Amino acid sequence: MQYRNVLPSQRPETPAAAGRAATQRQRRRRPNLVALALALLFWAALGSYAVRWRARSHIAGGAACKARLERLGVDLGAAASGVDDARAGAAPTARRHRAYASMAATLASGGLRLGGEITQGLTQGDLFEVLPPDHPDRGRPQTRPGSAEPLVAPRLRPLAVPVRAVVLPLLDRRASNEVHEAAAARLAEILGAGSVWWQDPGLFHATLYHASTHGVRCGAIAPVPADAAAVEAEAAAVARVAQSTCPVRAVLERVAATAGGVLVACWQVLPGSGEPEDIRASLRHALPHAPPPAQQAVREPAMLHTTVARLLSPARRPAAARRRGRGGEEVGAEALAGELARAAEALTSELCGLEAFFDEMWFVEERDLLALALGGSYVKRASLMRCRGAQQQGQPGGPEPGARLRRR
Repeated sequence: MQYRNVLPSQRPETPAAAGRAATQRQRRRRPNLVALALALLFWAALGSYAVRWRARSHIAGGAACKARLERLGVDLGAAASGVDDARAGAAPTARRHRAYASMAATLASGGLRLGGEITQGLTQGDLFEVLPPDHPDRGRPQTRPGSAEPLVAPRLRPLAVPVRAVVLPLLDRRASNEVHEAAAARLAEILGAGSVWWQDPGLFHATLYHASTHGVRCGAIAPVPADAAAVEAEAAAVARVAQSTCPVRAVLERVAATAGGVLVACWQVLPGSGEPEDIRASLRHALPHAPPPAQQAVREPAMLHTTVARLLSPARRPAAARRRGRGGEEVGAEALAGELARAAEALTSELCGLEAFFDEMWFVEERDLLALALGGSYVKRASLMRCRGAQQQGQPGGPEPGARLRRR
């Protein structure tokens, strides 16, 4: 049969031609399948390498931090073993180390839970509002002037019975600013405006003891009312404790992120300085009407930690991510948990070994709920920690108050 004026592609295929065409198509597919398989193997290997690299980096970073602390006189070897050493000072070091590890483990074991309880039984709704920029608010919002992004405003709630607390303020501004700036830089990579409440670095503090708590939430410990004379007596008792206590020379062990989205700087104590566990024991005797240790906000007496930031719900991507099509969008808790944990690890590697000096003790009356954390109204009575009588009791005197330490 002759095909005139008919294109070859329009002619019906013979069985032999169809077979040859099928064979050619199969041959053409084989390189594509091989390339796909090789690509899958490459990405699988790359992902496995990334996991191993992160694990090795974490281990290496932990080892470097441990070595750095040991050079400063903080031995975490016994602490990590889980056995309290009988040597002086080793047992509190171990208890602090385990408490900080347990705090950080809540994020890995329980996931990230934003919007719920933040601290002392209080939820995000008790403490904060995320508002449009033009919303009139009573508190001091955290946002850039003229910004069109959401702002975070504190809910300042006056208390009928002020909270009376004893705290160690971090007046070493070099140390507090370094912690704040490092944390702000890390979290800015993953979170945008309205997603974080930043603790004022000028008010970083470690809570030691409460003479009275707020009792705002149902089931919370009731406040301990006190008239003016009783408050003055408590303040005088705290001042006596401060005068007989040595300043606390601290070194940062780690930055921990909790399941509730709180970023915390966790401190160890250098040899020859005041020990938080002993200070709390002295305060317990000096304030006999205070809630018992089991009802204190800080249950582990050896701990020395300062809150740096609190993550809020809904968490959103930073505005800089808009060019990647993600700016301002909400971040799922599961994805954010891993990013937050990695940010805390990076901060630990960066800041481990940072030294700070706590040489004042404050007796604070918070007239607003969580006034120190939210920028509310409070009254403080400051006392220098002088070591008077400590040397006679066998406690090393340490450096003169007012000295400032540096990272080695």
